[in-house]
Amino acid sequence: MKIRTRLALRFSIIVASILILFAIAIYYFSSSYREQEFYSRLQEKASNTAKLLIEVDEVSHDLLKIIDKNTASLPEEKIVIYNYLNKEIYNSIDNDTAIVYKTLLDKIRLAKEVRYKNGSSEVFAILYTGKYDRFVVIASAFDQYGLSKLRNLKFILIGGLIVCVIATMLAGWIYSGQALSPISGVIAQVGNITAFNLNKRVSEGNGTDEIAQLAVTFNK
Repeated sequence: MKIRTRLALRFSIIVASILILFAIAIYYFSSSYREQEFYSRLQEKASNTAKLLIEVDEVSHDLLKIIDKNTASLPEEKIVIYNYLNKEIYNSIDNDTAIVYKTLLDKIRLAKEVRYKNGSSEVFAILYTGKYDRFVVIASAFDQYGLSKLRNLKFILIGGLIVCVIATMLAGWIYSGQALSPISGVIAQVGNITAFNLNKRVSEGNGTDEIAQLAVTFNK
C-alpha cells in the first residue's frame, strides 16, 4: 500500500472514529433525556389523577373518567389506582383485562417509585399517601412523539456520518497528496539523473525540513 493511501486511510479512520463517538454521545443523551422527560410526565399524570380522586370530594370515579377523556392525554394512556387491600378503585380504561400482580404492588409500596417498560409502553408507578390511606398509582403510556423525534435524530446522525466520512476520505486523500508532493518532486528529480548528468543536483527546497535534509544527503 502506498504511503499516500495509508495516510489518507489513517486520517479517515481517526476523524470517522471521533465523529461516530460524537454521534453516539448525542443519541445516548437525547434518548436519556426523552426517557426522563416522559417518565416525569407520567409521574405528573399519576399524582394529579390520584389527587383529584382521593382528595377532592366532589370528584367521583365516573366524573374523573369524564375529566380524563376531555383533557389532553398521551397515546395509549392508562392510569390505575389500588387501595391498601390491592383492590382496584380506579381504571381510566373501560373493560381493562390487564392483571397487576401483588408482588408488583408490594414492590411499589416498598420503593415508593418504580419505573419500567411494558411492551411498547413505559410505566411509572408511585405510592400516593392520602389523608387516611396509601394508594398505589400506576400510569402508563406510549411516547409516540418522543420516540418519533428520536428515530428522526438517528436517521439524521447516520446520514450525516456517511456524508462526513466520505468528505473526510476525500479531504484525507487530497491532504496526503499535498503533504507528499515534495517527496514526489524529489523522486522525479532523482529519476531524471542518468549516467550522462551525474553532476546534476536535487533541489534542496527550504533546506530545513526532513525532505530538504534528504535532498542534501543525496547531493553529497
